[in-house]
Amino acid sequence: MRRKHFFTVITLGIILSLVLFTGCKSNSHGKKHEFALDYISETLDLTDAQEARLGTIKEEVEEKTAALRKEKKAMYATLKEQLAADQMDEKVIKSLVAGHREKMNQVIDLVVDRLMGFHKELTPDQKAKLIKKIEKFEKWRE
Repeated sequence: MRRKHFFTVITLGIILSLVLFTGCKSNSHGKKHEFALDYISETLDLTDAQEARLGTIKEEVEEKTAALRKEKKAMYATLKEQLAADQMDEKVIKSLVAGHREKMNQVIDLVVDRLMGFHKELTPDQKAKLIKKIEKFEKWRE
C-alpha cells in the first residue's frame, strides 16, 4: 500500500512539474527577448547603465525586425502573383530574394555594430563570465 502511494505521489509530482514548466514557458518573441535580457543581466551582473543600454539595443533591433516582417508580408503578395501567372519571371523572384537578403544583412550589421559597442562597456570580469557561459553552452550542445 505504501509503495502504491509513493508511486502516486511521484507521478503527480512529475506531472505537476511538467505542467508548471510548460505553463511558464514563453511563447512570444518579445517575452523570449525579455527573458534572455534578464538572464544576461543577472549572469553578468550588469550595471543599471549597461542594462539601459542593452534595452535600447533590443528596442532598436526589434523595430528593424518588425519593419522587415512587414516588408516580407508585402513580398508574399508579389510572390503569389508570380505563382498565379502562367510563367514566373525569374528576375522578379530573384530581385525579391535579393532585396530581402539585403534587408536581413542590414539587421545583422546593426546587431553586430551594437554588440561591438556594448562589448566596450563590459568589464573584464563580465567578459570572463560571458566566456564561461559560452563554453558551458558549447559543452551542452555537444
